[in-house]
Amino acid sequence: MYAKDISTKIKSTLHTKARRGEYLGALDPYGYLRHPDDKHKLIINEETAPVVRRMFEMCAAGIGARSIATTLNNEGILSPKEYTRFRKHNPERDGEFERRHFWTRTYV
Repeated sequence: MYAKDISTKIKSTLHTKARRGEYLGALDPYGYLRHPDDKHKLIINEETAPVVRRMFEMCAAGIGARSIATTLNNEGILSPKEYTRFRKHNPERDGEFERRHFWTRTYV
């Protein structure tokens, strides 16, 4: 009964936070950063926001997800996973940064 009671309380808390519009995810979505003062709020990441806007414009123009991914890869723009790795990369400890993952239509 104890586990069931705790589960109910946690679900209730998460639903309340979601209704208030608080961000509950573990990772920041591509194009956003967590607010430095409130981890439940997201702010626009000025580094990646132009890429997101460009992808939206390309999609609105009728370009398919695979073509968008190919364009971004050809231009050397880091995929969401690679961007996260790049932000955590320490050249002194890890050596030179090597790109391992590329844009796919799923990322787009």
